[in-house]
Amino acid sequence: LWRLQRGIVNAHLLSPRSLDVARAVRERKVRDLVDHFRARAGREVEVGRALYGCMINLVSSVLFSVDGVVDLDAATVSTHGIREHVEGIADLMLKPNVSDLFPFLRVLDLQGRRREAARHVGAIYHILDGIIDRRLAEAAASPSGDKQSDFLQVLLDLMSTGEMDRSIVKAIVFDVFMAGSEPSTVAVEWAMAELLHHPSIMAKVRAEIDT
Repeated sequence: LWRLQRGIVNAHLLSPRSLDVARAVRERKVRDLVDHFRARAGREVEVGRALYGCMINLVSSVLFSVDGVVDLDAATVSTHGIREHVEGIADLMLKPNVSDLFPFLRVLDLQGRRREAARHVGAIYHILDGIIDRRLAEAAASPSGDKQSDFLQVLLDLMSTGEMDRSIVKAIVFDVFMAGSEPSTVAVEWAMAELLHHPSIMAKVRAEIDT
């Protein structure tokens, strides 16, 4: 099962051909983000929230062919609670857990880590269930049997042939969704914060971009 999942991700997301196919989407989303910042020149901008909205839109377009999940130009960039749950999971991974030191206490979940993780994962899985249900309904309603040509469709085709079940489909999408949105956002937000604290380095970056 692990080899199957690894092969699917490598072939349909990370291969040079797949990356090339998604290039136009990546460029379009970056342009949207730049336009969002340009329209707010001279004003305070919450960079992390805008970046995360951009990454959610990018990942959603590549995985589900769903565009414009987050409106960057809205007064408040909303990520429909997704980031709250992703950050909650990341936070739980970093917190010390007494069950790691004393495995016999794991069944008791003394610090509530398992319950909290289940709440966050359950909320994200609920969102993914909605996306899968809509795709299946669209396919059933299509008289010509037309299908999307995105990553989710690859997984649903495998599910229809019995090679994986729905829980595995959601797990793969969940992993890719987390890996494709949160780390990139945090890295760029951290870099921007460092540049703002070091004006001389910021000046070099601006000069390089101008060049």
